[in-house]
Amino acid sequence: MATHSPQSRVVASRVNEIVGRLRERGHRLTPQRYAVVRALVEGGEHPSAEQLFHRVSDAYSMMSRATVYKTLASPSRVRLA
Repeated sequence: MATHSPQSRVVASRVNEIVGRLRERGHRLTPQRYAVVRALVEGGEHPSAEQLFHRVSDAYSMMSRATVYKTLASPSRVRLA
C-alpha cells in the first residue's frame, strides 16, 4: 500500500476542490483541463500560461494553448484562483 505525503494530500484536496466547483458551475473538465489544474496547484508559484502548457503538453499531445488559457480563465470567473 502506497503512502502519500501530507503535501500530496493537500494538492489532491485542492485539485478536487477546484474541479468540483468548476463542475458545479457547468464547466466541462476534460483530462487536459484536469492536468492544467493539477499542474497549477502542484507548481506552488504563479506560472505563465506558456509554462503550464509546457508542463502538461508532453503527457497530452493534443493539448492546445487555447485549452490552457480557457482553463486559467475558468477559476477567475468562479473566484477560485
